[in-house]
Amino acid sequence: GPGGEHDPAVARPAADAAADAAVELHRRGAPSAVLGGGEGPPVHLIALDTDPSTYLAVIGPDDPHCGMLLADAARTLALCWRLEQAERARRRIESAEGHSREAVLHLLMVGSVPAAQRIAGALRPALPAVVQMYVIECPHARRREIARRISREAQGGAWIVPCPVRPNHLIALVPPEPGPVSGAPHAGPAPLDLLIVRLVPECRVGVSAAVALRDTPTAYEQAIHALAVARNAPERRAGFGGDVDVTVLAGPEGYLWASELLAPCVRYAPARRADPGPQELLGTLGSWLSFGGAASRHLKIHRNTLAARLRHLDELLGVEVSRSLAAQSAAWLALRLHTAPQAAAARAQAPPG
Repeated sequence: GPGGEHDPAVARPAADAAADAAVELHRRGAPSAVLGGGEGPPVHLIALDTDPSTYLAVIGPDDPHCGMLLADAARTLALCWRLEQAERARRRIESAEGHSREAVLHLLMVGSVPAAQRIAGALRPALPAVVQMYVIECPHARRREIARRISREAQGGAWIVPCPVRPNHLIALVPPEPGPVSGAPHAGPAPLDLLIVRLVPECRVGVSAAVALRDTPTAYEQAIHALAVARNAPERRAGFGGDVDVTVLAGPEGYLWASELLAPCVRYAPARRADPGPQELLGTLGSWLSFGGAASRHLKIHRNTLAARLRHLDELLGVEVSRSLAAQSAAWLALRLHTAPQAAAARAQAPPG
C-alpha cells in the first residue's frame, strides 16, 4: 500500500504472497489469474511470453483494469527481455567468431595451412592462395568499428582479425590488388590502404608484398616493417618495398644447415603426452622471435610456460636463443629455410650421414 513499499515488514510478506501465487499458477498451467483476496489483497499474475515459468505479479488493488494494465506491462517487459537475450547471444557469437578467426591466423603463423583453410572455409570468406597482409594501427576503442568499415570497403573479401598481441593493431589478409596496366592510367577503385586512411585519419597502414598463403609469417614481418615507415609518412600508409625472401638466395648447403640446427627440436619426443611436441616448440620459437614476451598472449599460454619452453629450446638447440642476439638471428633464418618449399627437396638429395 502507499507508504509501505520501502518498509521491509510490508515488502517481505508481499513478496512471499506473490511467490506462492506464482507457484500455484504454474502448477495449474494457467497463463494468468487473480489469486487470493478475502483477508488479504488479491495477487494479479501473468506469464511472460519469453518464459512461461516466469510471472509478472502485482499485489492489489482489486480493480478490473489491473489485468489489462498488467498484460500491457508484460508484453513490454517480454520484448525488453527478448532484446536483452538477443544482445547477449550476439556478443557470444561475435566473441566465438573472433576467437575462431584468431585461431586461423595462429595456424597460418605456425605453418598449419590446411587446418587454417578448413576453418576459414566454414567461417567465410575462404582464404585466397595468394595474399597481402595489412597491419592497421588504430585507436583500440575503435577497432571493431574500423574492422567493419574495412570489411565493407573490401566487399567482404578481407579476412580481418584483431591482433591478439597488440591491442591497437588490426590484421587483414586480402587478395592482392591487380597492378595497373603498363602505360595506362589507374582505373577502378582506390587501393584499400588509401581508402582506410581516408576513412579513418587516425589509422596508419603497413602493407606486405603479395605472398603465397604458406608465407603468412613473412607477410606479417613485411607489413610490420612497412607500418614503421607509415607512422612517419605524410600519406600515413606504406607498402613493403623490397623482397627479403632469403630462401631464394640459399643453396642446398643452407637448407642442410637449417635442418641440422633445428634437428634436435624436430626429432624431440616429449616424455609426457601433455608436453609440447616439435611443431609446438617450433611455433613457440617463431612466435617469440616475432613478438618477444608478448608471445604468451599470441600463444594463449602463461608467461611462465613461455619461459619454460624457451629454456627447453635453449637446451635442445644447444644455444641461448633466449639471450643471444646471434642465436636469435640464426634461429630466425633457420626457421625460414626449414619451412621453405625447397627445403624438403634439399633434405631428400642430401648424402646420408
